[in-house]
Amino acid sequence: MIDLLHVGILIPTALGLCCTVGDRRSRSIALWLPAGVMGLAMVDMSLGLALLPGLGWAGILVMLALAGGVRQRLRGSAVRPTGGHAAMMSIHRSGALLLMAVLLAAMEIGPGAASPTRGSHGHAGASGILAVLAVGGTIVFTAGTVILIRKLVTRTGDRDLLSGAEAGLMGLSLGLMGLAAIA
Repeated sequence: MIDLLHVGILIPTALGLCCTVGDRRSRSIALWLPAGVMGLAMVDMSLGLALLPGLGWAGILVMLALAGGVRQRLRGSAVRPTGGHAAMMSIHRSGALLLMAVLLAAMEIGPGAASPTRGSHGHAGASGILAVLAVGGTIVFTAGTVILIRKLVTRTGDRDLLSGAEAGLMGLSLGLMGLAAIA
């Protein structure tokens, strides 16, 4: 079942990456590179390729999340309740990168991680604070994703179905990754 879940994570990840790259608003490498790196980390961890240890991927994802926040801040886009597309998607993408980093750390450090039969990321269930962060973060991120999708697809004059699909697929893949982390 876990192996099926691992492979199943890759489907929404690949589709979400296509939405990111295909969005007319994300032509900049600074917008789709983090999604590509997150996708590569998911492929590596899901298939057990061991390109990098989970904590290595987590560190890279945290740096990309911080870089995205700095980029958004330097652009001067304020985050408001009626916030613009760029600000809302920047927050969602940065949140996804941070949650993915927590999930990877939970898989790497959780009980059973050192087992030689589990490969580079033996998640027999995250423990302690990482479990709380993984489960809580997944729940909060999923709820935020639903709110974001609603805003993106119901706004009058600027409906954005592609960004809604990107956000939904990212939320789905991270939700599945959260299940894998605690399984």
